[in-house]
Amino acid sequence: CQMAAPLPRSSGVLMGYKRLDGHLDAFRLFPLSFTAITSILFGACMWLLLRVTADPALFYFHTHWYWGMTLIPAAITGVHVVHTRQGKPTKYTLAFGIILPSLILLFYGNLQYMSAFEKTTKLSVSDCGAFIEKRDLQRSWEAAHRLYMSCINDTHVATGHPRDVLLQRFRLPDCEEYEGALYGDGYHKEAHVWEWTYLQRLEEEEMCAGWCYQGRQLWSHKKGARDACSKAVARLFASYASPRASQVLSMMLVVLASIGVVTITLGPVMQKYGMEW
Repeated sequence: CQMAAPLPRSSGVLMGYKRLDGHLDAFRLFPLSFTAITSILFGACMWLLLRVTADPALFYFHTHWYWGMTLIPAAITGVHVVHTRQGKPTKYTLAFGIILPSLILLFYGNLQYMSAFEKTTKLSVSDCGAFIEKRDLQRSWEAAHRLYMSCINDTHVATGHPRDVLLQRFRLPDCEEYEGALYGDGYHKEAHVWEWTYLQRLEEEEMCAGWCYQGRQLWSHKKGARDACSKAVARLFASYASPRASQVLSMMLVVLASIGVVTITLGPVMQKYGMEW
C-alpha cells in the first residue's frame, strides 16, 4: 500500500500578499519621494527667479516682494506632514502640493518676464525720464560728475598739474569730499550711497560709463568702456533675466497641464488596492 503523494501547496495567496506588500511598501515611501521631487522641481525654479533679483547689475530695479515665494517650502512641508501621518497619498494633498507652488511660480515668473521686457525697452531708449529709477540714477550720476569735475578743477588750480593728467590718474573716490557727498555728511544735503555704489559696480563689472548716455568714467580705471550703463543693463535684462523667467513659465505650464492626467491615472490604481481616491 503506497501513500498518496502530498498535493503541492498553492502559493497563489502568498504571492498575492507579496504583491500587495510590495505596493504598500511603495506607498510608505511615497511621502519622502513626493517631497524630494517637488522640492527639486520647485526649488530649481525659485533659484532661477531669485538669482536674477540678486544679480549685482539688476538688483537696483527689484523689490523684496519676491519673498512671497517662501510660501512654496511651507506648502511642501505641510503636504509632507499630512502624507506621513496618513501613510498614503490623496488627490487633495497631491493637488495642493503641486498646484499651489506652480501657481505662485507662474505668477512671479510672469511678473519677472513682463518686468524684464519693460526694462529692456525703457533702458534702451535715450529718454532719461522713461521711468523713475532711470531718472533718479541719471540725476545721481550728474551730481557725481559735477563733484568730480569740481575736484579736478580745484586740484588743477592748487597744484598747477594739467587737467588731462589729473583726469587720467584720479577718480571720484580720490576726492576729499567724496565720503561726505556719498553719505550726505556736512553741507551735503543728499546722500548718494545707494545710487553711486550701484553705478560704480556697473562701471567696474559691465565695462560701461555714464548712465543715460555714454560719459566719463568716474570710478573705474579700466579701459574699454563700450556704452552707456543703462544700455548695458538693458542687454542683461534681455539676455539673462527674460530667458530665465520664460523657462519658469514654460515649466509651470507643463506641470499644471500634467496634474490632471496624473490624478486621473492614479485613481484606478489607488482604488484597486482599496484606498480612497
